[in-house]
Amino acid sequence: MHGPKLAAAAAVLLCLSAAGCSSSGAESRPADPPAAPTVETPPLPAGPAPETPEARNERLLRLEWACDQWWAATQKQEFERQASMAGLLRTYVNDHFAEVNSDLRFGSPRHRRTMAAALGFSERVDAVPPLLEALKDQYGEVVQNALVSLSTLARVEAPAEGERRPADLINPEVVAPYLRHPKPEIRSNAALVLSRIVNRQTPRALLLVLVGAVEDMDAATRVHAVAALGAVGDKEVFPYVVKALHDPVQLVRLRAALALGRMKDPEATPYLLAVLHDGAEHLDVKRSAAKALGEILDEKADTLDAKTWEAKAREKGKL
Repeated sequence: MHGPKLAAAAAVLLCLSAAGCSSSGAESRPADPPAAPTVETPPLPAGPAPETPEARNERLLRLEWACDQWWAATQKQEFERQASMAGLLRTYVNDHFAEVNSDLRFGSPRHRRTMAAALGFSERVDAVPPLLEALKDQYGEVVQNALVSLSTLARVEAPAEGERRPADLINPEVVAPYLRHPKPEIRSNAALVLSRIVNRQTPRALLLVLVGAVEDMDAATRVHAVAALGAVGDKEVFPYVVKALHDPVQLVRLRAALALGRMKDPEATPYLLAVLHDGAEHLDVKRSAAKALGEILDEKADTLDAKTWEAKAREKGKL
């Protein structure tokens, strides 16, 4: 009969499956190791909460509105409102500097365009590299606004003696190629940036590009290019600045007169006197010519009378 054998086998299986059960032919199962002591670890510090899409869109709309208001005030010469908007933009951009930079790199064209315009109000040295990188953007409005921001930063002084200014980080050789851009707004903005960063140490190759820009079809580009040549002050660019005194656009002639004064070359004296003698010349251009003569002759005279300036020039031996 198989009954007793089956019962014995079942008893053995039950014994092996039971905790602490042993038989003469098997070793006892070792006891479970003691549980490790519980150690309480402090919680990790929480990082900044990621920006929600709603907050991002609100930031975009605020910056768009403030930039538009600043531009409108600039066009209308409402200087108090212009300064107010600039202060608002400076505070808001600095409070969201990392987010603005991120949108300038990775945002939609609309975001990149707005952030490129707003970043110049930060007055920060570390705003220059992302704006220079934005000059490579495929959308012209982003490039155009980045150049405006660079020109704004170029006017910011160093926060303390010995510290760098934003202008020190703007490489003119990076900006110069945009003087040949097909879009006139980009050419004129590039010339504006250069007018604020070039100096007497500017490489000769860059001077040739600026000279070409003085002949540009776009009047705004000519205005800023003439101002840049005045900042360079190189003797070789003198004839091109003098030629700009006869430009058909009044503002170009005005800037040419001021540029000659900045160069302080006595050879400019007869050309500036000719401006004062010209009865058809605009009053503002004549004022600029008189101011330039004052700088060249180291004289202060609140007059537009050509004969008065001629007498002073002869007295100083510069005519």
